[in-house]
Amino acid sequence: MRTALHIAATLLLTGAMAHAQVSSPDKLIAPKPSPQQHQRPKPVDDLQWLWQYTKPAPLGRANDLRLDERFQALLVENFKQPQAMWGTNPEHRAALTSIIPLFVSKYGSVTAEGNRYLTVDGCVPSFCPASGLLWIDLGHISTHPLMVFAAVNWNPEKHTTDEAAA
Repeated sequence: MRTALHIAATLLLTGAMAHAQVSSPDKLIAPKPSPQQHQRPKPVDDLQWLWQYTKPAPLGRANDLRLDERFQALLVENFKQPQAMWGTNPEHRAALTSIIPLFVSKYGSVTAEGNRYLTVDGCVPSFCPASGLLWIDLGHISTHPLMVFAAVNWNPEKHTTDEAAA
């Protein structure tokens, strides 16, 4: 009889505790998460130093920008891709970060548009058929700016620099 009372008491207590834990079926569903406030990540470097090279307008100071250590660091941080367009020996080609300043150094200009976009262009010293353009979007929302480099390299095979097929 004592065992039967223990079993009955255990069942009653277990049922009472189960009922106390689940007081409402609505509380079985997890509450919706509160919306997180979207915070724009702060850039590592605000890159405001780039704007000084757009003066004096309209050409700016591309050569001074090319020599700035911060510009070199910016290129190293953002252009990690190898290059295959410049150099005769494929095994000993210069890195893209050293090619970009070369392609925008002579007769170059640094221009700004809309307080957001910065464009650096120019050509290779002593060989202007090879020219380049570096475009930077300083209003991009990530921690690093959006940067694009494009270059034109003259193909000397059977064509002169003034021919369209070069």
